[in-house]
Amino acid sequence: MSDAASQNKPSRREVIWCLCNAHARRQFFDLTHDHPEFCQKIVSYFDRIFENERIAKNKKLNDEDRLIFHMEHSLAIYQKIISYAEEYLKEKKTEPNSNLGKAIKYLLKHKAGLMQFCFTPGAKLDNNKMEAMLKLIVLGRKNHYFFKSSAGAAVSDTILSVIATAKSSNINVFEYLTHLQRYSEDVRKNPDLWTPWNYIATLEGIQKPVQQLKSA
Repeated sequence: MSDAASQNKPSRREVIWCLCNAHARRQFFDLTHDHPEFCQKIVSYFDRIFENERIAKNKKLNDEDRLIFHMEHSLAIYQKIISYAEEYLKEKKTEPNSNLGKAIKYLLKHKAGLMQFCFTPGAKLDNNKMEAMLKLIVLGRKNHYFFKSSAGAAVSDTILSVIATAKSSNINVFEYLTHLQRYSEDVRKNPDLWTPWNYIATLEGIQKPVQQLKSA
């Protein structure tokens, strides 16, 4: 899953390349002021598809059921987007090399990858979550210029990675880092037990005997 930039396409082995619909939608959304009727219609179609994705998530559908759901409710909408864009370009209602023309050509050129969520179980609709995570790397890359040594930058990378993983595991990051230091000896002995996804159970296992002793 990525945007359609050529450098993002895997080259060493065959994969199913899924493309980000948020990128495709954004190109039309940014042009709604200049081409309100056409772009608002395209954006409204995309919004219906994203709403279908929210419904699928709320229903906690597995990959197979989610695929069936999108084939029943989203595929026809996407076909309308493609048909509407093809007709608009064919009738020369916009210049092919204009910003709108480029947005339409991007959509039509990459429709196979953009529509993978309707044909491949588990294919994502967009890669917004991954891009949000990449922002942390970009932030680190900028800040590393101010470290005195590469060792300091490496330590920062490690801490930032731990914080990001803890945050994605929905635990209190401040408390987590505090407990890592408080129970540093246990962390060194069994680091796997103190990963963010195991942290809560491990902490409860350590604190429970102490609480029972205090109550007694």
